[in-house]
Amino acid sequence: MNGSPVQNSSVLSGLMLDVLATLGIGLVLLDDKQRVVLWNHWMVKASGLPAEGMLGKTLLETIPLLQGSRIASSIEGVLRRGLPVVLSPALNRVPFPLLCPPSGGGTRAVMQQSIQLMPLRDELGQTYCLIQVQDVTAISLREQALRERAEALRNFAYMDALTGVANRRYFEEELERAWKGSRRNGKSLGLLMVDVDHFKRYNDCLGHQAGDHCLARVAAVLKQALQRPEDMVARYGGEEFAVLLPYTDLAGCREMARRMLALVANLAIPHPESAHGVITVSIGVSCMLNEHDLPADELVRDADVALYRAKLEGRNRISG
Repeated sequence: MNGSPVQNSSVLSGLMLDVLATLGIGLVLLDDKQRVVLWNHWMVKASGLPAEGMLGKTLLETIPLLQGSRIASSIEGVLRRGLPVVLSPALNRVPFPLLCPPSGGGTRAVMQQSIQLMPLRDELGQTYCLIQVQDVTAISLREQALRERAEALRNFAYMDALTGVANRRYFEEELERAWKGSRRNGKSLGLLMVDVDHFKRYNDCLGHQAGDHCLARVAAVLKQALQRPEDMVARYGGEEFAVLLPYTDLAGCREMARRMLALVANLAIPHPESAHGVITVSIGVSCMLNEHDLPADELVRDADVALYRAKLEGRNRISG
């Protein structure tokens, strides 16, 4: 009678070890001295460290890289306070130095992990820390791919397909942001409205395919003229482009306009119906400080008026 429970307990212990060996997650059990009591088969395969070399030793003895890590402090907290801890994969992608199973080519990627630490007590009141390790590499890679795809779609939604520069929708959003920024920081905001001269005549003479190619080349040199990450050029509509120049005074805006005027002329795109013989642009310049919280339309309207004046004065010039 006395031997039966012992025998059953032994059988149960054997079965439990088999169960732990077949689980698809890593399990590590530490005693109150942080010595390893359990290092299951999943951890053996992922870490390359045999259970025999882990049992009875602390994690810091066998894995010195954990010294001072988030998981080391979490283990101390679990054993001291008896509260569970979850390590977010977003903030702690590689708590343990583990590798994924070999891929088709035989290589093993670094494993991204989700970690849960739980306090346990045995019948004698001894405190333990159970660490559960889950491989979330595939999930993380899938989330990253989805984020990249979403970013690509967002960029596509804000890009003019013909010219490759920003579209009007993106320009209007950035204009509002920059205009509010001008109000906050007390810095002026510059805007250039750039129009390709006699573009309808160019299309009528050479065809829409040539016109599309012309606009793409003009957009490319306008973008080339920009000197700072915060500057932007967008296709405003048809043959008209808008150039946003945050933190730029009037002199700086005029200098940028002169550079763009010269770059377009240097393309030397033949224009049979232009008095200049090549594609040129007219540019309206506006520069304002948003002192009185006016609508951003004021800046656009001012640049449009300057552009209209440049056309009246003979085109291929700057006004404003």
